Amino acid sequence: MDALENELKLAVRSNKWIYLPEYRLNLYYRITRRLIDGSMRDTIDLATIEIDEEFRGKGYFTSFLEEIEKLADKYSRVIFVESILNDSLYSFLCRRGYRDGDYGCHMCLYK
Repeated sequence: MDALENELKLAVRSNKWIYLPEYRLNLYYRITRRLIDGSMRDTIDLATIEIDEEFRGKGYFTSFLEEIEKLADKYSRVIFVESILNDSLYSFLCRRGYRDGDYGCHMCLYK
């Protein structure tokens, strides 16, 4: 998570894969800007998240979200989760306060 925070500090646009061992997940993310609900916003896009089967349902993803949400608040970023393919994940994110918006993306949420 330190590498991601360093990029947020620098406010540079980037996109890359990283492995976060403390959360047992691989993440493809983008630091960019998006048009969300009619205004340009700085975002952290969570494009692909992979958690090994053996670690699913153990709270790793929830812990990851808690930390990424803190970083987003600290650096005034919106978290944008794109192309959610899992209905359970979509519902889970909605319960956490993520919402759909007017940005032309099907099954995408932001917070």
